[in-house]
Amino acid sequence: MPLRLERLLPYALPVLLVMLYIILLSGGINLVTADLGRHIANGRLFLETWQTIDTNTYSYTHPDFPVANHHWLSGVLFYLTFIVGGFAGTHLMFILVSAAAFLIFFRIAWKKGGLPLASVFALLLLPIIAERTEVRPEAFSYLLAGVYFFLLLRHREGRLSAKALAITLGILQVLWVNLHIYFFVGWVLVGTFLLEDIVMRGRRHASTKTLALCFGIVLAAVFVNPFTLEGALAPFTIFNEYGYRLVENQSVWFLRSILNRPNLLYFEIVSAALVGSFILVFIREKRILGASQEVVDSFDRMVRSRGTASQDLLRYFRSEANGNSQKVYSSCKEETVIQPEQRRYGENIRIVELILGLGFGVAAALALRNFTIFGLFALPLFAENVAHAFPSIKTSASRTAEWMLAGVIAVIVLLFVTGEMRKAYAYPPHALGLLPGNERSAEFFLAHDLKGPIFNNYDIGGYLIHYLYPHERVFVDNRPEAYPAEFFRNVYIPMQENETVWNEQDATHHFNTIFFSYHDYTPWAQQFLVARINDPDWAPVYADNFVIIFLKRNEQNTAIISEFEIPRERFRMTPS
Repeated sequence: MPLRLERLLPYALPVLLVMLYIILLSGGINLVTADLGRHIANGRLFLETWQTIDTNTYSYTHPDFPVANHHWLSGVLFYLTFIVGGFAGTHLMFILVSAAAFLIFFRIAWKKGGLPLASVFALLLLPIIAERTEVRPEAFSYLLAGVYFFLLLRHREGRLSAKALAITLGILQVLWVNLHIYFFVGWVLVGTFLLEDIVMRGRRHASTKTLALCFGIVLAAVFVNPFTLEGALAPFTIFNEYGYRLVENQSVWFLRSILNRPNLLYFEIVSAALVGSFILVFIREKRILGASQEVVDSFDRMVRSRGTASQDLLRYFRSEANGNSQKVYSSCKEETVIQPEQRRYGENIRIVELILGLGFGVAAALALRNFTIFGLFALPLFAENVAHAFPSIKTSASRTAEWMLAGVIAVIVLLFVTGEMRKAYAYPPHALGLLPGNERSAEFFLAHDLKGPIFNNYDIGGYLIHYLYPHERVFVDNRPEAYPAEFFRNVYIPMQENETVWNEQDATHHFNTIFFSYHDYTPWAQQFLVARINDPDWAPVYADNFVIIFLKRNEQNTAIISEFEIPRERFRMTPS
């Protein structure tokens, strides 16, 4: 193989894998159901007022309800990229941050298991990693988790000084607590490495003291946020007022009972395989330990009988002991007596990797929203475990096999680009920025000077905030923590199911417009839409692929209704 091609291979595989990940992330933004519109509004308000929002200011139903905007800095970044590049620029930033996170974990996997293993497992895990494709602040958490893991591994290897680690983690933790609520993952990572050092090295070891200092720093750093204690405790209090059930917060087993999503079953297979990979390493460790025990015991007896390890004993040990025994005793000097505690079972299974693998696996099983972070951490763990269980795979992979793997990934990339992969794998149409026509309903509202009060459904709240605030406020938006739990239980859901409750709320709020995302497949939403289509007091005046708008039949809306009313016979209900 030409030398030039030989040099390209280490770059070809990661580049192709990143291209594939980018393709999976490049489905157009459906702002109608996304949080992004509200995040951009958060950033705009902060830069206009230099204050973070601490109440539900976007809603007219509960404007004074206290809520900590724990991801305010993400909103600022989203807004700045939106100013420069519009939704396409914001989408591109999200893709680049996500790709950077993937590359960090891939680099760790490459180092632990070699390029072929890292590439194979990256390809197999991409469906899990790409589960979360919406533009959200959590992408910053994936990136920072990767940076933390990388830095802590370098410190474990003795390649990063205590001072550099402490300063870097402190700065990053201050950023993290203001970017996304998953900042507590920083605590988990540092705390897990600290636990490993306490167990393996003892409390007085210099590395243990360094990690203890870092743990204290990342704990203290989370108070550097506009909400201080409230912001620091947000991960533990956010569900105190959470009256609306979201798919992303449900367990795999619950979702499998109501949804037909192949990724749910695939996650179960992957998580079982990860557990199996740890078991394989344990089995190999036990086999090696058993095979070398007789030689080790013989060596110990001879050393103790003579008092010192002379040259003939060392020659005997080197000729009789297997590779594992040599590794265990390679640091012993001629005058050193081997102590029993120097022989550790399971040295190839680190406490950190075991805890992170099981911990993120359980987190993903309990909530769909954790699939991506589980997949990212599973990548280096799989590569390391398989490399330890089958060492020959890491050392004997041929260049031809690596090029064949690159060819397979390249074909998959082409199938995605051409759309042929849709026959086997569902994914949204490619678009950088908004899906075509996504903004038209807001443009219709503004162009015809429609007025509120608006009744809207949960999903579309962020969309309305982006386009209409502060001229119009929303009835509800997609933040359960920003509304009292009883609001969802006693008002929002019942008013869509029960006409009496609807009429009571209409009399209270005097709704003039209904702005609704009709792909809301909750039973109450579909029931509500059917009722409004058949309600003579309301006229549908706009509908597209995402949204339907109704206006109340009154004098204010007469002209618009006469021009744009959609006949009821144009509507039909289809099974969801």
